Amino acid sequence: MIKNYSKSKSATWTPSQSGTYEIKVYAKDSTGKLVKKSITKYVVKKKASVKSLKASIKSGKARVGDSVKFTVKAADGTGRFRYKFAYKRSGNSKLYTINKYSSKKTVSWTPSKSGTYTIYAYVLDKGNGLIAKKTMKYRVVK
Repeated sequence: MIKNYSKSKSATWTPSQSGTYEIKVYAKDSTGKLVKKSITKYVVKKKASVKSLKASIKSGKARVGDSVKFTVKAADGTGRFRYKFAYKRSGNSKLYTINKYSSKKTVSWTPSKSGTYTIYAYVLDKGNGLIAKKTMKYRVVK
C-alpha cells in the first residue's frame, strides 16, 4: 500500500526496482461508495549509476606518453552494461572518444599533450537503453 484513505488527491511512490507494475487506486465518496481504477503495465526503468571512475596513475603524476588505465564501476539498472570513455582537454570544447561502447569496463589512454583533461565514462544499460555518466578532472604533466 502506498497510502491509506485520505482527503488528499495524490500520493508519492518511489519504486525500489525496475519492472512492470499495476497501480490500483481506490476512492470512497461521502456515502462510502467505493470506486476502483487500475493502471496496468506501468513500466519503471531504473537507471544505472556509476559508482566509481578510477585511474591507474594519479592525476598530476601521469606524463605525456604514459599509458593510463581508467576503470569504471557501475551498479543498479539491469546489469547488462556497455562502457564508453571519452575526454576533453581544458580550453577545447571538442569531445574525443577513446573507445566505442564495449563490454570492457577498463580502457587505456595515452595522452599526447600535457594539460588538464575531463575524462568521461558512460555506462549504457542494454536492458533499458538508459545511459549514466561520470566525469573526473585529470592532469597530465610534461
